[in-house]
Amino acid sequence: MSTFDAQIAAAEQRHKDRTAKRAVNEAYIREGEPFKADTPERVRLWFRRRGLSSSMAERAIKTGCIPLAVQEAMRPPGKQERVGLERVLGTSDFLGIAFLERGLQVARTVGRVSIRGGTGSPIGYGTGFMVGPRLLMTNNHVLTDAGQAADSVVEFDYFVRADGSPSTIRVFKLQPEIFFKTDPDLDFSLVAVAEVSANGAPLSTQGWNQLIPDEGKAIIGQWVNIIQHPNGEPKQLVLRNNEIVDTPDRFLTYKTDTSPGSSGSPVYNDQWEVVGLHHAGKPKRDTDGNILNMQGQVWQRWMGEHQIQWESNEGARVSRIVAAVDALPLTAVERAIFQSALQPFTPSAAPSEVRAQQEANNATSNPVVAADGTATWTIPLRVSLSLGGMVAPPAPAVAALQPLPVMAPSPMLPAPMQAMPRDERSILNAAKAELLNVPGVLGVRLGYRFVNGWITRERALVVTVAAKKTRHELKKEGTSALPQTFAGYPVQVTGQTLRELVRSASPKTSEFMSLTEGLNFNEIVYTPPANKPLDTVNEHMRLKLHISPDAGWPCLSEFLGKTEERLVIGMYDFGAKHILDAILAKPALKELVLVMQRGESIGTGTKRDDLADAEVAKQLSDQFGSKFHFGWVKLGIKNGWVANSYHIKVAVRDSKAFWLSSGNWQSSNQPTDNLKGSTDYRALRKYNREWHAVVEHPGLAKTFEAYLRNDLKKGSAPDFVEAVAALPNIAVPMLESLAAGVGPNARYFEPLDVDEVVKVTPLLTPDNYFDAAIELVRSAESEILLQNQTFNAPTEHQDKLAELVGLLLEKQREIPVRIVFRVLMESDARSNLEALVDMGFDPDQIQVQSNLHTKGIIVDGTKVMIGSQNISASGVSINRDASLLFEHEGIAQYFREIFEHDWENLGFKNIGNDFKPVWSTNEVALKDADADTWMLLSPKDYLPLL
Repeated sequence: MSTFDAQIAAAEQRHKDRTAKRAVNEAYIREGEPFKADTPERVRLWFRRRGLSSSMAERAIKTGCIPLAVQEAMRPPGKQERVGLERVLGTSDFLGIAFLERGLQVARTVGRVSIRGGTGSPIGYGTGFMVGPRLLMTNNHVLTDAGQAADSVVEFDYFVRADGSPSTIRVFKLQPEIFFKTDPDLDFSLVAVAEVSANGAPLSTQGWNQLIPDEGKAIIGQWVNIIQHPNGEPKQLVLRNNEIVDTPDRFLTYKTDTSPGSSGSPVYNDQWEVVGLHHAGKPKRDTDGNILNMQGQVWQRWMGEHQIQWESNEGARVSRIVAAVDALPLTAVERAIFQSALQPFTPSAAPSEVRAQQEANNATSNPVVAADGTATWTIPLRVSLSLGGMVAPPAPAVAALQPLPVMAPSPMLPAPMQAMPRDERSILNAAKAELLNVPGVLGVRLGYRFVNGWITRERALVVTVAAKKTRHELKKEGTSALPQTFAGYPVQVTGQTLRELVRSASPKTSEFMSLTEGLNFNEIVYTPPANKPLDTVNEHMRLKLHISPDAGWPCLSEFLGKTEERLVIGMYDFGAKHILDAILAKPALKELVLVMQRGESIGTGTKRDDLADAEVAKQLSDQFGSKFHFGWVKLGIKNGWVANSYHIKVAVRDSKAFWLSSGNWQSSNQPTDNLKGSTDYRALRKYNREWHAVVEHPGLAKTFEAYLRNDLKKGSAPDFVEAVAALPNIAVPMLESLAAGVGPNARYFEPLDVDEVVKVTPLLTPDNYFDAAIELVRSAESEILLQNQTFNAPTEHQDKLAELVGLLLEKQREIPVRIVFRVLMESDARSNLEALVDMGFDPDQIQVQSNLHTKGIIVDGTKVMIGSQNISASGVSINRDASLLFEHEGIAQYFREIFEHDWENLGFKNIGNDFKPVWSTNEVALKDADADTWMLLSPKDYLPLL
């Protein structure tokens, strides 16, 4: 039995033993006589702590009620007599602003405990809170022993701001060698925290909660407040939704009809005194004894404790914790540290000032000085200081406008990305002040002028609009047209990017996008299989290298047809009927394993007749029964096996050979068209460009099989439902200018067969791909050719992407580095190109290509990496992807020839300039009139691109 299971079992037993007493208590509460529910001594202590007279306490004990005179004195105008009782108990809805201000202050003391294994990767999360200048309190079942605490950290200030942006997290190491005490019965652990964070922030600014050893801080009938990080998510406050209904000797029992707590959370009264340490409760169970989740289904451990449907919650009483620690044999140093937890924290500044100090280093602007000498800095909080004797300078035209936030310098990025000249910022501020008031204008930024669909080096003001309209349409609406120039800068119009569309769909999607912008490898819970290193192999093997649409399906069909006993598959999307039929035609298979990501890639265009993933899984289950082993991978930026995409495309045959690709098992990636010998090259525009490899080598096959089986065993569940299901679908216009025609030398490529010694390295994300990609780019001496569906300019917090893209930029200054990426939306392509040029990339060495889905890098014509990793923040770090690195000139030259072919015949320097508005929708199909000119993208389509 796990520690958490033991806590639940003990809580359930206490709940059972106190059933009769709790029923009496709840009856008193319903009748408005809560003081009869608690012991007389606790009621007296409770009154005394609030400065109320002993005679009032005695009357309350006798009658269970507050005297009428006191109720009258406390009653707000227009309220009934009962309000006095509510106000004294803390159940009234009337709360002063000071309540919220103090709540925000104590919230800074609460952090997320990241429980790490020996490798530094997280194995779970809990909540903890400061109870002294150096002491953190959490549950014993969160930090069981000093060894586990030494590997773990606490993260403060992890929350999502009001504007949807992520906060700056402060990470502190735990120091159990200085102080660590734990008690499995009361379920608490106390551990010392480092005085300075990983980035140099002092612990002292977080503050702490005083541990008050006296009883009477809370009483039956009161509502309590909880601050928490449920399931490792950003900080959340549960205000007055848990009512105390019982006080067993060492615990508090509180009921909730809305939000439970999470392990290690502080439980506060309305004076923001800690009254308990939340740890567990009584879960709701079905008739078979299974714990139920919030949806009434059987709870599985992977869902997280925040998904348990609790009948009641339970916390250890602070007075009992203090007594337990005080009775321990403490050294002099430990005694001094613990005694400091019994002292109140006195902030040196008001809460708003503390927050201002915390954010001051994020300020990106100079102050605006008013005529009276008041200087105002615009940061996440406005702080004004009156500077006596200071005279304001003459106000320029844009003096009162909010300055443009500038990205903090990053060692991975060149200087052009760090800031823009002051005069450009002033012009941008002025443009925002004028143009953001125009109806339909959503944003204004400083970008570059595009001519004939391609970027120039001339600066321009780029205006984001909901819909581009003709002058006639604007005149009809009575709206003025945007100026063609502003302060000498051209004004150009674009639409919302994918990220902006998703963010604006709802508050939930905004929060999700904020989390994706702060990607951190240590947030996922992926662990590789034991004793399966991804070692380089330099041995004899047989290979068939090929591409789609040219020869994709003939080669895959041959590969599947040779399967005798076993097929193990990891696949992002699987909907093509002809591929399903090829597997169903193998009823004699002894085992079929399929690991997938839930969610549909919507069937439009060439995928219109494809099946849903769930339907494919059902048909395979119906045919193969117990021989079919299946799971949906658990996704999540926080606590997922991988972040937002199980993006792998690998199939292992009989533990002897495997197929690896950039493309899914869909009709767009594996068309059935017979193109051998054809001179009709329209398929090159109709279907996706993909790179594939079939490898016959038992050692490599068994390696990939071990990782796929590990994904199934540890990282999936048959009934997992991912959080991204709530994200909208996006309707995108097909860019006709990119879909028409091919170059004069277009052709189809035959497969390349290799039967000799080959040096190859298996690569997986989140395992070894990033390091291998860095080393591959660093080794380049004469040229780098990169052809990838996605090549994103990095943004803040995307350190791994910044390192890889920054290294490619350094190489482009030394040798030719040509890049081709896919254009899906004019607005996204434009924004990305502008960011790349800002970094310093040469736009003459960049092209875009429609229906590009491959992910390859060729270096010096002697090495080539092929696989499924997008050059995106999650693609290079915390999604599941697979690639192969071939150090073989013949293979590299085969793909180099394909790259040159596509550069000449399929690539463009034109992202399109016929802007059409995209939109987000919950619809899963387009109307017939739109079906041939628009694409509908599901979250599964666009998340890997972000």
